[in-house]
Amino acid sequence: MAGMTPAVRAAILAIVAFLAACTTGSTEPGEGGERWNPDETATDSRRGVDLSISYDPTTSGSTGP
Repeated sequence: MAGMTPAVRAAILAIVAFLAACTTGSTEPGEGGERWNPDETATDSRRGVDLSISYDPTTSGSTGP
């Protein structure tokens, strides 16, 4: 890295940090990393709350109860 300007070093470090974040998988605490097919309903229970989420193809979004 000798001979590089501080701006170039900062850009390289930003790219490396971005790539590292992309390869570590989950970026949110508590996220299990499970993948669901669009026709499946994901369910979980956290802190006594039952969670359920499904994919709605008509709106291209997710729905819950």
